[in-house]
Amino acid sequence: MVLAEAMASRLPVVTLATPQRKKCNAQAEVVEHNVTGFVCRFTWQYADAVIELLENHALRERFAERGYEKAREQFEASRLTRKLEALYTELMDMGNA
Repeated sequence: MVLAEAMASRLPVVTLATPQRKKCNAQAEVVEHNVTGFVCRFTWQYADAVIELLENHALRERFAERGYEKAREQFEASRLTRKLEALYTELMDMGNA
């Protein structure tokens, strides 16, 4: 959730989603590589990505704006509440069947 909060705050993000963790890469689901931030597969790429953001103002701004848009679309509280209510309703209906 920290990544979504950073994106909602209009901050560019860099995250590490190692190949060994393919089954639990929530970071790669939240951050779209080269669209809303950088998703690094190896630790040595992480430092390069941070340096690139420090040196490229336009890229920082682009990631920040697109990340903000994605955070508002996908992680807005009212949307998450509706999805959770729908899930609970579905589970309750299954229990009554």
